[in-house]
Amino acid sequence: MSSFLSKFILFVVLMVPFISVAQALTGKVLDQATNLPVADASVFIENSSTGVVTDQNGYFSIPLIPEKEVTVIISALGYQYHLIENARPENNRIVYLTVDENQMEEMIIDKRFFTREELLKCFKTFFVGATQNAKKTQIKNEDDIHLYYDGENFKLTAWADKPIKVYNSNLGYEIDFHLAEFEVKFRRLSINPADNEYSLLYGYTFFKDIGNHKNRIIKNRKEVYQNSPANFFRSLAEHALSEHHFLLYANSLPIEETQYFSIHTTPAGYSINVLKKPVKQLPSIVMKVDNKDVTVAGKSEEQPFHVMNTKTNATSVLYIGADAISIDKKGNLLKANQVFFGGFFGDLKVADMLPVDYRE
Repeated sequence: MSSFLSKFILFVVLMVPFISVAQALTGKVLDQATNLPVADASVFIENSSTGVVTDQNGYFSIPLIPEKEVTVIISALGYQYHLIENARPENNRIVYLTVDENQMEEMIIDKRFFTREELLKCFKTFFVGATQNAKKTQIKNEDDIHLYYDGENFKLTAWADKPIKVYNSNLGYEIDFHLAEFEVKFRRLSINPADNEYSLLYGYTFFKDIGNHKNRIIKNRKEVYQNSPANFFRSLAEHALSEHHFLLYANSLPIEETQYFSIHTTPAGYSINVLKKPVKQLPSIVMKVDNKDVTVAGKSEEQPFHVMNTKTNATSVLYIGADAISIDKKGNLLKANQVFFGGFFGDLKVADMLPVDYRE
């Protein structure tokens, strides 16, 4: 072997670990009160299939997703969650976990209203969903889910001290869902999904791919992505709504997206700037003042956007609560509270979730 070739191979070998370290976040997890290492803590990129577990000395090294703003979650039983937002490659980061003093115990279920079995069935509808994928999705540790129904305010709440273990055979994922908040408000004393006023589901997800590259699962994942909010926002940012079978409506009329949105590229993906929102003019009101008719002009009321999938005829509702929407290159929202969904998009729950590192 020539001297030059030997040096070249050595250079490549030496560079590989350097590149690996440069794309990883490494550190140590400690108990804030005792300064002792926390072993077996989960360290994962939120809503992804990338994660590790700390060793007996609390050490971890997690690879980051290139060119993507990610949040790293550190979770351990009995401790509060620790979030590292917009995580960057770093060595020897020290993370302190605080003992969770507010862990809730199971409340006594008032059986005047509903049994645990009835509440659990309702929980599954708003957590797993009611789609075809939901029918093939199971919760493996139902006993770890605590449920409470407030009969005075018609609210169902749920919490879990451990991650909820979800098995989705249609999409080929095992999901650890770290439930942070779950609430369903009903219009009356009911747990019928048709009577719900609103639902709130928030948590941190870690995906384990068990699909084994089966054609059926690849096809199911592709279909889920094509019908997802992420694909809609990506299509909007790339001016390809019609190409991906989406129609955008304002005030019940189809619109050109350029009338309402401007698009700017960012290092992470796109910024969708909202130029204006649909409004509805309320009728004027005639009032008597000093025996004279006074006309009060009606106010303008903001309206949501509507999205139709022309391939499936599914209709979704978009309530945009920000002046700009930040998405990654796949269309995933970088800030979940910028948009609220109704209709088809609003009905998509855990059974129709894909990790942010999903690739078509």
